[in-house]
Amino acid sequence: MKTFKIINKFLVILAFSLGISACREGKIVPRTYEETVVESPLEKMTAKMDASSLPPGHPDISQMSQMASSTSSIDFKWIAPQGWTEKPGGGMRLVTFTANDSSPIECSIVSLGGMAGGLEANIRRWMGQINMPEIPEDQFNAFLQKQEEIKSEGGLTINLVDLTALQNKEPQEAPSMIAGILTIEDKTVFVKMTGTKKAVQEEKEHFRQLCQSLQLIHE
Repeated sequence: MKTFKIINKFLVILAFSLGISACREGKIVPRTYEETVVESPLEKMTAKMDASSLPPGHPDISQMSQMASSTSSIDFKWIAPQGWTEKPGGGMRLVTFTANDSSPIECSIVSLGGMAGGLEANIRRWMGQINMPEIPEDQFNAFLQKQEEIKSEGGLTINLVDLTALQNKEPQEAPSMIAGILTIEDKTVFVKMTGTKKAVQEEKEHFRQLCQSLQLIHE
């Protein structure tokens, strides 16, 4: 204990002596403080993400890019076909329609950023979604050539893709789809109707009416 007190006394005298020496020389010893900001994990998780924050080839790049530039900047108006029920959308889906007849269908309008994969890639993806087998390239190209292009009341060009045309040998209860694709500036909009082959064929004219009614709302 006595040794500890002697050491403490020595340290106090040393510090006092150094202070006096600095004052005599007219010097003030500067002290620099550096503030360190630590970002919380929650802020990192909730910060806005974009594709540039991911390494090249990351599987989420395309999806994140599409979501980042999707529905908020597109405003449409449309006329719901007679007998269809309109439901609010969410996320990339602008709206959902249903028709609850003997063979129900569901139709949606979805907006994605960019080319969203392109026409051919999307058609092949849709074929997979309704369990359609791959077809030869020449048959696929012939199918593309036969698809219809229409103009909406708002002057929008819409490519209609009727997958029932490839299902001649499929039963009426087989899942099917008709889709409309249009490009607006840097976005691609899909109008998709799904249901059984029978239901989709029966509602095809109503689907056309919906596509033809599409108009952009200009502020």
